[in-house]
Amino acid sequence: FHLLPVAMSDGYNNVPKAVLEPRRPGESLKVAQTVLKRRDRNLKVIAERIQQVAKYRKGLRDQRKGPLNIISPNTLMRRALQAQKDEKRARRVKAGHCSKMKVLKPDCRTIAVVRNSRTGGSKDVKAALRKMRLGRHNTLVFMAHTEKTLNEMQYVKPFVYWGHPSFKTVFNLIHKRASIKEPEKGHGHTTLLSDNVMIENYLGDIGVLCTEDLAHSIYERDKNFEKVLERLGAPPGD
Repeated sequence: FHLLPVAMSDGYNNVPKAVLEPRRPGESLKVAQTVLKRRDRNLKVIAERIQQVAKYRKGLRDQRKGPLNIISPNTLMRRALQAQKDEKRARRVKAGHCSKMKVLKPDCRTIAVVRNSRTGGSKDVKAALRKMRLGRHNTLVFMAHTEKTLNEMQYVKPFVYWGHPSFKTVFNLIHKRASIKEPEKGHGHTTLLSDNVMIENYLGDIGVLCTEDLAHSIYERDKNFEKVLERLGAPPGD
């Protein structure tokens, strides 16, 4: 077939339109019809297909893992040896066989403590980490920079690292990663701080009204330091 330009006079500025005609007179018009995928796409069918594929792949993964989360004997033995080794270390620390840590920077009133990703540890050490709100890996808490706190850090030293944050670091952590406890929604329920309205609602009774007030209270360790920490959740670290 071939195309013939045909003039149009229906108000479209006489734009020529191509029409299909047979190449030779008397022949039938053979048009190669191209089905556009976008035109014939059925979103509902595709969505169901995606769900089926995802379910199939999840079944394969579960089949590889097995019905139970089986731990190999080597892993159990390694964890037991790590716990025994850490228990001996903790006993030495309690007995005072290691040097006590001292406050080296008295002007730094607050330290930031982060739980690392190291696994293992004895039961007592794990309990101490939970007491410090560092039971989960990669979580951060602020603590008072005192000799008592540093000695507690010595007890859990293999599983944490700490340092003296600047005011800018404290402000950025509060602004981006801090969470606050909401007891009315259940025990242990926390929500990320999204605006100053939340700070005023949950901390306004102690004079903390905005992010800068909250960061200043933590950095300077003022009279509201303990109350602020009680109402804040442990933000995840990077």
